[in-house]
Amino acid sequence: MTEPALAYVIARVRGRQRTFPDVQGWRALEATGDADALLEAARSGPLRPWVAGLDRTATATGYERRLRERWLEHAEEVTGWLPRRWQAAAHWFGHLPRLPVLVHLLRDGAAPAWTLEDPVLSPVALGGDAEGRRAALAQTALAPLATSEVDEIGRDWAAIWRTHWAEPDHLEPAQRALTAARGAADPASATRTLRGALRRAGTSPAAAFLHLGLAAVHLQRLRGLLASRALRGPA
Repeated sequence: MTEPALAYVIARVRGRQRTFPDVQGWRALEATGDADALLEAARSGPLRPWVAGLDRTATATGYERRLRERWLEHAEEVTGWLPRRWQAAAHWFGHLPRLPVLVHLLRDGAAPAWTLEDPVLSPVALGGDAEGRRAALAQTALAPLATSEVDEIGRDWAAIWRTHWAEPDHLEPAQRALTAARGAADPASATRTLRGALRRAGTSPAAAFLHLGLAAVHLQRLRGLLASRALRGPA
């Protein structure tokens, strides 16, 4: 039997799933001519809650930063929906979009401008060289990754996530689906994989994490469309 708090989470997840376009919806968005037309089409469709207040920035990096912020805000919201015993896993899951740039920073790459505004990554970005960045990382919410080999950041993040699972059996299928989605050939394939897993999750807490995975795929797909139009310029 579903506990009352978890039943609330599942209901909220199902509601938010309706804010993502279907196959035909994405085709319509892909057919738009420029960033302004794309944003207008998104505002009039299911994506409306995600693009509310999102104006044309004219830069691909601007769209990437702002849509990443939207996902992080939603991850915090979902964490608040969950029963307390699942919140540690959700907090750690919320760092997922930070991992690619963390790897870049630890390889002594130039810090993207948006990282200076990120509450977790800004100390790392300002850490100077790779050694200084690792020292700074050890003082952040991602401190458990401070001793990880750069090529093992993703694997170590996943291992730490597992330690926060309140009931491991619930999230095993979710982890498999999320891993498969990361290796998918395209966003449509990743979406099908995660939607199938979400249907099978039923009233399991895995539904919350699969929902966040789907949100990431949809927002990344939208970012790609906006970025391509920003690079192309006005139609």
